[in-house]
Amino acid sequence: MTKYGGYIDKYAGDAIMADFGVPVWTDPDPHSHAWKACWSALEQQERLQTLKQELKAEYGCDIDARMGINTGEVAAGNMGSEQKFQYTVMGDAVNQAARFEPANKPFDTHIMIGGKTYEMAKDKIEARFLANMIVKGKTEPVPCYELLAKKGELPETKARVVAIFEAAWKLHAEKKFQEAITNFDEALKLDPHDGPSKAYRKICEGFLKNPPPDGWAGEYIQTSK
Repeated sequence: MTKYGGYIDKYAGDAIMADFGVPVWTDPDPHSHAWKACWSALEQQERLQTLKQELKAEYGCDIDARMGINTGEVAAGNMGSEQKFQYTVMGDAVNQAARFEPANKPFDTHIMIGGKTYEMAKDKIEARFLANMIVKGKTEPVPCYELLAKKGELPETKARVVAIFEAAWKLHAEKKFQEAITNFDEALKLDPHDGPSKAYRKICEGFLKNPPPDGWAGEYIQTSK
């Protein structure tokens, strides 16, 4: 991540927190921290695939990592007291990123980014719209995306899966659940392991039995941190 101007903020258990764009961002493009954070995450995931094979072969263990990226205004500086303080960032944007990381799990995705990150980085990345998510502890939905690749590097088959998925998601948000299931099945024929299609197919099956409330427009509620 330091390759792209980020720095490691802290280690917390099995988590690593990194910051981009603070305390100052000297890049001529003031918004480049968004795509650089995304590229850093993609390259880390690529390196992880090789490392997974090495650790499996040598120690017989499996490892994996999920990531959440968000962009927004934060308070940056030395936080704490005379007894204990450190330079870090705090604020709602930070909390949002922390919610995105575990939100990957039900979709079987690896990198989730927020809407503002996507808007700032979209010319440099490939991503799929994933959900209007009401994260744990909040009441308003926020758009989130699955980060897939650097711009121009998404395989053709995956691009077709993404297009079919996004069309199916819109059908699901319009409460056309059976039509959505048909489309999710089409995506799964191309990629049987596509986690978001599997997840939303199951959601649609549930809504066929127990329809969502009036006023629902496709929101996904995160139930755990």
